[in-house]
Amino acid sequence: MTGYALRRIQRGQNHPDVKRMKGDLREVLEISVRDDSGDRTYRTTCMTKGDVVYVLHAFQKKSTSGIRTSRHESDLVKRRLRMAQQRWEDQHGKGP
Repeated sequence: MTGYALRRIQRGQNHPDVKRMKGDLREVLEISVRDDSGDRTYRTTCMTKGDVVYVLHAFQKKSTSGIRTSRHESDLVKRRLRMAQQRWEDQHGKGP
């Protein structure tokens, strides 16, 4: 399911399991899927530049209450977002 969602993101298409994160991470897309048993939720975060998709982090959501991403996971995504943006600029120059 996550791979299919990533392919749709790369093609510029929508997918029902994909949402934009909020605040400082509004550039990041989050894919949230449950396993076949419905007991576990997995999240994958990514950003896009053109037709390039940078997968920033993938993890199992462990909190049993609320939907908020933990601070530890959010901080890791922020660091990797900066790294991906820098890599893009190094390879393609600064710009939109």
